Amino acid sequence: TQEELAHIFEPFRSTKGHAGTGLGLVAAKKIIHESKGEIQVDTQPGEGTVFRILLPTGRTDVFNSEETVGPR
Repeated sequence: TQEELAHIFEPFRSTKGHAGTGLGLVAAKKIIHESKGEIQVDTQPGEGTVFRILLPTGRTDVFNSEETVGPR
């Protein structure tokens, strides 16, 4: 739901009940942001969720946020 999505990167929030700690996405976001990157989330209820992780290459002459790397 949109309510859950609004809190997805908060510590100790989990939709898994006792099976999760709620720290995985918090840690991932911290690492990505410390690397000057960005994490994006797109979710469609009943269909799935896509996480996009954008990291700088260190070469501004070749960076294009519309490029796709690897299989889709």
